Amino acid sequence: MIYGEISLNERKTSLVRWPVEKAIAKVIIVHGLGEHVARYDVISKEFNDARLEMTGFDQRGHGRNPGKKGHVERFEDLLRDLNTFVDMENGQLPLFILGHSLGGLIAARYIEEYPDKIKGVVLSSGAFSNAGTSSSLKMMANFFSLLWPTLTFSNRINPKTLSRNEKIVEDYVKDPLVHDKITARFSSELFKNIDILFKRASNFTTPVLMTAGSEDHVVPPEGTEKFFSVIASKDKQIKIFDGAYHEIFCDPQFSAEFRKTIVGWMVKRA
Repeated sequence: MIYGEISLNERKTSLVRWPVEKAIAKVIIVHGLGEHVARYDVISKEFNDARLEMTGFDQRGHGRNPGKKGHVERFEDLLRDLNTFVDMENGQLPLFILGHSLGGLIAARYIEEYPDKIKGVVLSSGAFSNAGTSSSLKMMANFFSLLWPTLTFSNRINPKTLSRNEKIVEDYVKDPLVHDKITARFSSELFKNIDILFKRASNFTTPVLMTAGSEDHVVPPEGTEKFFSVIASKDKQIKIFDGAYHEIFCDPQFSAEFRKTIVGWMVKRA
């Protein structure tokens, strides 16, 4: 794992790379809410062993990046950052995206807005539903998004519901780069873009593998199933892991199968 720093749209951004010799493809990691891209070091061995090079950057308001934690002014800024990074990484190797949770939403919206740049995308436990969010909370987020956009709330992620692997939960809680913050503006932008996601599903034609845990209490797996049913991709697969929580990467039962599934899917299309 190699740390670095790049400039994305005139902003200094923390970068991580997992290089491999004779790579057959490159995978851009898009991380979830409150976390950072270096957490994906846990899956790097399987990817590198398959000659898949991994790379990714910390999203605005996350990780090692400067600025207010949990704050994003516009969701479009996240899409623009990812598009700039894709253009920077585009070369001789096929490009894939692995987006988890919030990163799944970012990746899916990116595919809708910037088609034909990516060979394929894996959407892991994508934040495709706000069914568990009350209408009053949505109204409050929308109200303060205009009046006090940087007003900060808890993102309401309970670490105990992330994984059935107690070590992963413990590491998450102790990680100084993990936070539980989200601002009114970012909350409002998330709710809005989940709605946009489904309205523009016909634009989604990129090969895709979607995964979710049946017992995910962070984002409802029904969102993944619903989005899968409406996208226009001809090459699409879905895998629901029965009993798994939000992070399946290190699940005590499904970790090996999960990693083998996503790596094999990418290698087949590289």
